Amino acid sequence: MSEAAVAKKDTRKIATVLPAMFGLAEHKRHDFVCDVKPDVTIDDVCDPAFWSHVAEQMDPLDTIEVRWEDGSKILQLRVIWCERTFAKVKIISKEVLDEIQPNEEVKSLKHRVEWKGPSQKHCVIRNSDNAILQSGFRERALAAAWLTDHEKLR
Repeated sequence: MSEAAVAKKDTRKIATVLPAMFGLAEHKRHDFVCDVKPDVTIDDVCDPAFWSHVAEQMDPLDTIEVRWEDGSKILQLRVIWCERTFAKVKIISKEVLDEIQPNEEVKSLKHRVEWKGPSQKHCVIRNSDNAILQSGFRERALAAAWLTDHEKLR
């Protein structure tokens, strides 16, 4: 190889990463988890005003995992832009874990299946007096099956 060819190779610019541009993920971004009630919609979560009480904690490019407390779906969001009272987010991924719509599988006029929070979970409720007949079902389908059996016994 000639000296001119070696000199030409040495003058090319090599891209490098500066120390300020490199670091542990937990130092460079925030990963948030947000649990929401079953009646919150995906459109609600994508509304910048939805984040008004917590936007001050966010930075652009942070991630948010939104989990419906009834276990029906999970969204992964990326913060695109944020200010003190709003955050614009973009959906990265969406997982629908339970596609059954509320009371879709329940064909009862006397009872309904309803999510009552993380402690009571899915409950079978009597419509006439709103009494909880059975609670603690992790899945709507299990509560609906219990309801079907309960009504067969009557």
